[in-house]
Order: sequence, then structure tokens, then C-alpha cells
Amino acid sequence: GSTKTAKAAVPTTAGTAMALVTGDECGLLKLADLHRNRATRIDEHEVQARSRGILKIATSAVDATTGATTFHAARKDGMLETWRRNATDEPFARQSTAAGLSENTTFLASIGRGLLTCSREGRAQLTSTTSRRAGDVGTWDLSEGRNNYDLSCGGVVDDALFVGGRECELTRWDLETRQPSWKVSDQCPFMSVVAR
Repeated sequence: GSTKTAKAAVPTTAGTAMALVTGDECGLLKLADLHRNRATRIDEHEVQARSRGILKIATSAVDATTGATTFHAARKDGMLETWRRNATDEPFARQSTAAGLSENTTFLASIGRGLLTCSREGRAQLTSTTSRRAGDVGTWDLSEGRNNYDLSCGGVVDDALFVGGRECELTRWDLETRQPSWKVSDQCPFMSVVAR
């Protein structure tokens, strides 16, 4: 059957090997080495289960010189994991796990204050990278109480979160105040942030 895969590119500079961290609907995380045409499991002991499927992956820190990398994975069972390796030749190790994440996470980003996730229904959660509870920094309702809210895209620019989707307008949220500061009534199920 078909397999959906969430991917987070591990950035590189010229002359440095490039790899991708991938995750699948059965919960396996893999490191795909693009120069050697192979993928290896990050955690050999991870049991395959659709209930632990990977929904989103975000990279928060990469040192192209040493290969030190940190990435985060949102899982279907409500876990938000942080993984790190200190050098290219070292394996990744789970640094922390926070419980209580929405099982319908559609957006994950690493921002200065922690990890920002948004669910399809409009639940935003800001989680510190060392927390054991998702949303410990804050949780708020992007749907503003509306039914049939279907958030499908998001992006962070400076200190603002932009979200949109079916049955919801494109909205700019101030991350400091957690209040909407701008809206466009056109529905936008897809979005990408670009320079103007």
C-alpha cells in the first residue's frame, strides 16, 4: 500500500553530506543518507504502530560543520518528541517527550520560545523543548469558537503565526498576545512564506 511520509530536511553547506529525517504513518523515524542511497532507522527499538504514526517533523538546529542536529516529531498518539545528535557520526537520541498533543496536528514549527503546534480544529499549543506536557507555555483557540474549522496550513514569520484552511480565513496571530491581528476572508488551504 501507499505510505505517507513526513520529512524534514537537514540543511547542509557545500561539501557536507546531506540527509533527511523521515517519519511514516506507522511511527518509524529514519535517517535517509542521500549520498549513499540508504535509510536507517533512528530508533531500532521503535515498534511499528499506526497509533504512533508521525504527523509532522520540524528541524530546529543544525550545525553543518559538526553535523549536530535537533529535530522534533509530532505523533498521532499525542506525543511530541525532541531528538538530538552531537555529531554526524553519532546516533540520534531522544532528549524529551511531551504528552497531550492534539492527534490532528497539521503544523509544527520550532520558534524561539519552544515548539508551536496547531491542530486541524484550531488548537494552538506552545510547548517548551524540555516539557513533559504539550502546551505548557500556552494553549489557545485559533477557531475562535467556530464549528467546521479546518486548518490545513500555517507559517511563522518573525513573531506572527499565519494560519488558513478550508472554512477558515487566512489569519495573522500575534504570538506575544495570542490574539488575531489581521484576517483575509478568502479561504486558503495551502500557503508558503516567501520574500516580498
